[in-house]
Formats: sequence, C-alpha cells, structure tokens
Amino acid sequence: MNRLIVVMLSVVFMIVMTGCTGMIDRIPKDNVMVKKITKEETVNEIEYEGVLSQVAIKTLSLNAVKTYLDENITMEDIQYELLLIDQSSLKDFLIETENGRVPEGELSAVLPQVMRKYEAYLEPIVNGLYFVTITKQSDPREVYKIVLNAKEGDVLQVIKLEIVTSNLSYDEVDQDKVNEIANAFIEKKGDYSLSDLSKRDEFTRWTNKVMLYYDSIDSNELKYIVEVNVRDQKVVGFSKDVMAFLVYYNACCVWR
Repeated sequence: MNRLIVVMLSVVFMIVMTGCTGMIDRIPKDNVMVKKITKEETVNEIEYEGVLSQVAIKTLSLNAVKTYLDENITMEDIQYELLLIDQSSLKDFLIETENGRVPEGELSAVLPQVMRKYEAYLEPIVNGLYFVTITKQSDPREVYKIVLNAKEGDVLQVIKLEIVTSNLSYDEVDQDKVNEIANAFIEKKGDYSLSDLSKRDEFTRWTNKVMLYYDSIDSNELKYIVEVNVRDQKVVGFSKDVMAFLVYYNACCVWR
C-alpha cells in the first residue's frame, strides 16, 4: 500500500467533509485527482477518461440537492468545487480504516475477509467518486456536500451543512417521529425498498441532528444513513453504500 497516497487521501477527506477546500487547489498525485472548480470556470475544463464530465456532475449535483432535500437553489446562484478520487485510492483508504480497527499485527490474517466485504462497496465505483461542494452565493452559509459515482452519476451522499448554536438534549428527540420521517424519506426517495432494510435500534445525536442506520436484511451490510433535523423535523442528508460505511466508521475524520 502506498502510505503517502493514504495520508493524502485522509487529508482530502478531511478537507472535503469539513468544507475547508480553500486550503488546497490541487494535489499533484497520480492516484488522487483534485481540481477546484468555481462557477466562473466555464471553458477548458479538464476531462478524465471513463468518468462523467464536470458539466454533467454540476447538473446532477444541483438536481440531487433539489430532489432529495427539496431545496430551492439555482445554477446562477451557486459556486461548485469538485474533487475526483479513484477506486484504487479508495481501496487503500478502506484497508487503512480497517487497520485502525483491527489489533496491531492481525490485519494480514483478516485481509482476505476484509476485501470480500469491501468488494460489494467498490465494484460499482470502478472509476471512482466525485466529491462536490455547492455553496449558495447569495448566502454563503448555505453549503451542501454531494458524492456521486464518477462513471454513472449515482448519488451516494447529499448533506446540507448547518450552523448550529446549541446541541440537542435527550428530551428533544421524539424517536417515533424521527423514525417516521426517515422511513418516509426512504420509501419516497430511496433506492432500496424499505421492506428490504432493517433499521438499527441505535442512533446518533449530532448537534441538532439524529442519524439513523439501515442494514440490508439479506446481507446485514450497512446500506443507508439518514440524517434528520429534529427541530425542523425534516431530512437534511443521507449517505448510502460505501459512503454510509465511511461515515459510520468515521473514516472521513471530522466531517462536521
């Protein structure tokens, strides 16, 4: 494993997930392709073989925010930042994540089993992932994070970042209502049938949000994480498949 690539990818995940993309414009490494794109850059955009064009990714990302989060934003009022990470680097990063959860010296023994588990996550993203940040220019506090399959444009994550002044208390969480909101989201907008999923009893409170976890009934693999703003009683984000895995195991470092 190329340790330098893993370290760089860890930094990339932190930058993308925390919104600190201004820290870098480009990382000059073959296996981790990074290019910051803003609204004003309309010509001579770099295109990579086997992945969707940046124009297509912009359109798909905007549509994802509108479709999944019911947000009213327009192409004329947004700034984009795009990041392309290939499958090989994601694979290395997943292994490194597992290495952090396995007792020292035991990774080689469990690696075949680990890679079989990851195959289901990695197979659909043969050409990597696009990480997109959308910022509303009329209100720069309104920021969205989107992750898409670079080859086909399948939406794997949409999250609205929110400025929170106070955290939830336990008595603010009506778990039945939160479950109802999350289940309705999956039924209406999810890619898996709710009947094929099993919601875990556990949930995570984070600022003013609650995160709920859904596993495949057949494989017991984590498939969905749905984020509900408890105070507004609405879905403000979801992650599925490989992004659900990365979020759950904190592989994305501090991404809030």
